[in-house]
Amino acid sequence: MKADKSVVNSINKRNILEIVRNTAQISRVELAQQTNLSLPTVMKLVDEFIAKDLILDAGSGVSTGGKPPKLLKFNYRSHYIIGVDINSSRIDVVLMDMAANVICDQIRDVGKNYSAKQVIQYVIVLIESLLQSSGISGEMILGIGIGIEGMVDTHKGAVRQMPAFGWKDINVTTPIWERFGLPVVVDNDTRAMAMGEKLVGIACGIENFICVNVSYNVDAALVLNGNLFYGTGFSAGEAGHMTVEKNGALCECGRRGCLNTVATPRAIEREARAVAAGLKGGQVTQILDMVYGHLDWINLYTLIDATENGDQLGVSIMKRAADYIGMAIMNMVCMFNPQMVIVEGKIMRNSQVFMQELRDKLEKEKRFLPNSAFTLELASLGKHLCAIGAASFILNGFIESGGDAW
Repeated sequence: MKADKSVVNSINKRNILEIVRNTAQISRVELAQQTNLSLPTVMKLVDEFIAKDLILDAGSGVSTGGKPPKLLKFNYRSHYIIGVDINSSRIDVVLMDMAANVICDQIRDVGKNYSAKQVIQYVIVLIESLLQSSGISGEMILGIGIGIEGMVDTHKGAVRQMPAFGWKDINVTTPIWERFGLPVVVDNDTRAMAMGEKLVGIACGIENFICVNVSYNVDAALVLNGNLFYGTGFSAGEAGHMTVEKNGALCECGRRGCLNTVATPRAIEREARAVAAGLKGGQVTQILDMVYGHLDWINLYTLIDATENGDQLGVSIMKRAADYIGMAIMNMVCMFNPQMVIVEGKIMRNSQVFMQELRDKLEKEKRFLPNSAFTLELASLGKHLCAIGAASFILNGFIESGGDAW
């Protein structure tokens, strides 16, 4: 049975657009060779992209004996995308081009006392401010991508659960679409991070990788055979609910011994306060000195500062948490055999002790898995990682459609 011509045409356009996007400069002949399409077909589709301003003339290449070839390049500024990160402490909104260059951003702090309606309204206000300050017209915006902590039903654009805010069954898509009339994609923040790393970050060209995000909870995103894996109910990657301690502490989910109870920043803070409170005569720690003896002032940054300064109590707490994260990562590695594991979180970025312990743990365990040659990497997209990743869902949809509005 012959494939529908429109489907074949869309696939051809996608392939050409993807190759041009990932190549600094390329000729039409090279495009024909890489796509196995005829030169007339390539020329026709390229002309369509030039008419849409998606592909630009990049001058002439080096002659190999005949007329120098005309080169092409992707126009990263033909369209722009809005990315939004909603987490337990702030809303981060960025406007980026199709190379993930952030043109401008807007940030607002939020807290647990904010309702879903308030947070969504703040998102709308920040997007409005972003568009106004950028001077970029709405016609050039492809869409709005939103990444949110928690369990997200991406088909419905709804947050099923966001433990940090206590949200349940909140429709995020509709009010934002009604205000701006642009395509809106809502997904879990860690899956957004993974999409960003896959499309414009350190995982470009990597077919199988895991992204682990240590935030309010420990979350993971799985990219298998080039595609994000969601599971039956969009809850694949809930790494924080792996049992790592039999009969351990009670988790918010109602089970005991979950990874979230021992390796998240809030769990580490609780342990530091409990251990510091139980110190006996003669035992000292910089942690108490740094907070002037106020146990409730101990936070993640107190612990990190003391640890990096060699405080043994801090070092032991940090290493214990890293050991648990390493245990969870190796469990996932055994299951999915990835090429790369990407980690993100304040604790990874700020604690050399934590990261060294994690690397040591994984290197030790890898020796028992001869076919697991994965690398461990820190996320590469910087402070706007989730917002850029969320916007990347829109970019990916645009490329997959062959450059058509969707």
